[in-house]
Amino acid sequence: MVVVRFTVFKDGSVGDAILLRDIGYGCGLAALQVVEDMVNQGVRFTPTSSRGRVRSVYFNLPVKFRLKDEEH
Repeated sequence: MVVVRFTVFKDGSVGDAILLRDIGYGCGLAALQVVEDMVNQGVRFTPTSSRGRVRSVYFNLPVKFRLKDEEH
């Protein structure tokens, strides 16, 4: 499992993606690319609010990969 953390800003935009956990084999880079594609496509999240104020928040996204064994 790979874990990517990104920020959901007050306006719902996504950015500042970093890799928290990587299993190798290019999986971490693939998960980061998915988040970057969300940014490029203008995907918007609903920002969080606390005590009536909209706030930016970190979001941890776990991504599970099923790897094939090349010998079989």
